[in-house]
Amino acid sequence: MADGTQPLISIITVNLNQAEKLKLTLESVHNQSFDNKEHIVIDGGSTDKSVEVIKTFDNRLAHWESTTDRGIYDAMNKGLSVAKGQWIHFLNAGDAYTNSNALSEIAENLDKAYAIIYCDVMLKGIDNSMKVWIQKPAFRFGLFNNICHQAVFYNTRQYPDLEFDTRFEISADAQKLLEIGSRKGWQTFRKIPGPFVIYEEEGLSFKKAFKALEAREEHFQKWLKNPLLKWLNRLNLKRQKQKYLRKAKSGQND
Repeated sequence: MADGTQPLISIITVNLNQAEKLKLTLESVHNQSFDNKEHIVIDGGSTDKSVEVIKTFDNRLAHWESTTDRGIYDAMNKGLSVAKGQWIHFLNAGDAYTNSNALSEIAENLDKAYAIIYCDVMLKGIDNSMKVWIQKPAFRFGLFNNICHQAVFYNTRQYPDLEFDTRFEISADAQKLLEIGSRKGWQTFRKIPGPFVIYEEEGLSFKKAFKALEAREEHFQKWLKNPLLKWLNRLNLKRQKQKYLRKAKSGQND
């Protein structure tokens, strides 16, 4: 951290029936050299061996539970309700840190003056290929750009209301970034050197990706107050939708 102290970092992992991927994530977190962390695991009532995996890490977890939920954001909210850290990081089953010193390096860059700290990520493809996924600023030239959720560290002192809107099946994280940027100002977002996180590509279908873009319309309506910015973002959104439609027609989306 900028002032030399070690902040408490809460790492929240959600899982449903991904025992092997969950084990990878648990091992990655608990191999970190950084000590001032708590790890919270929210399992959605898995029927595979996920709970057995969790129990092998029981004495290294701050909290875990396995109960049914209403989707990924409901599970994330459950994790938030018990988290005590100044900084929150979501690392879901299958995701990992790039090396054992990643959290230590991140902690050195966690400036309490910012609401959001984010970094580039390593994107792990469904074929196990790896490439750097550059994260662009969340708001640039008047346009909103979503940031990979696993790239983001939330400062609970700057913005304590981190509960996600569960009405949005796969876009509540984008909505939250828009909310924070609109309320706190985009200058409270800071990018740090990276990548520090390996994000497992989910292979989202065209239907889900398009649904996320459609939800963005409602996000803009609520959080972009400037009429010009609202118009620019809607225009850009239309362009993105057309791009997805072209890909769908050419067979590039499933």
